[in-house]
Amino acid sequence: MGTGLVILGLSVFTIFLLKYLRRSREAVAATMDKIHIEKLMAEMIMETAPNAILTIDLERRITSWNRACTTITGYNEEDVLGRECGLISEDFCPGHVDPIHHEKTADLDGIHCNIKCKDGSSKVVSKSTAVIRDQKGEITGGIMSFNDVTERMRLEEQSNQFHQLLESTLIEIYVFDKKSLVIQQANKGACDNLGYTQDELGNLTPLDLMLGMTVETFAEIIEPLQTGEQTKIVFNSIQCRKDGSHYPVEIHLQVSGSELSLFTAITIDITRRQASEKQLLENQERLKVVIEATNLGVGTGTS
Repeated sequence: MGTGLVILGLSVFTIFLLKYLRRSREAVAATMDKIHIEKLMAEMIMETAPNAILTIDLERRITSWNRACTTITGYNEEDVLGRECGLISEDFCPGHVDPIHHEKTADLDGIHCNIKCKDGSSKVVSKSTAVIRDQKGEITGGIMSFNDVTERMRLEEQSNQFHQLLESTLIEIYVFDKKSLVIQQANKGACDNLGYTQDELGNLTPLDLMLGMTVETFAEIIEPLQTGEQTKIVFNSIQCRKDGSHYPVEIHLQVSGSELSLFTAITIDITRRQASEKQLLENQERLKVVIEATNLGVGTGTS
């Protein structure tokens, strides 16, 4: 009877063990399936991501390379896998991924650098990098994402150059609100010529700067712009400085702003032009007098 109990006990244990093993296998299979699905999803996300994404190992060899990387650099996955990322640029790899000197492990974000493309051209990219760690916290590689900012940098450079040009010119440039007429912005030339600071001009309207200009007169001048009948108008006025002095100006006014809610005024000091025009008229009058006197003398001599 004792033997029967032992056999029974072994049978029960065996059945339990088999069920446990089956459940374990199912759990392992489910885990593996989950890992496989997650891996596929990660690969899909990486491949379809709008950003260029690559990974490297501790030897700085490229281990993955998505489609956006190819779009930006021209290199296919087959061209780069297993090769050092210095292939693209010496300063391109996440240099903080170092298996020995772990003090260089800080992530980087938004760093600009130059890359070499397959066709020999160069581009400017904005890159972000991070280290990859295993479950023990050990560094196993690095991951990087980057975007092509070449065109953006070129436009920003042009914009900066244009801004510097506007700031350095003696021509006065104002931007003011289409409804309230309050000045929103003025260049350095305007501030220097008028003697006002940006903050002081921000409390004024063009009417405060134009001698004798009334609200009614200014409304008539800008009406073609308000109605859309014209895109630009030119008129003359007298500009007043903070110290009370004034000078003649020619004002080029047009609608601006993304919603056409602003006016941009380019104001040119025409003091010298008017002086030259006055001098020219005086010279013409003198010449006219000389010609008339000469003709008179010729006529007297003939008679």
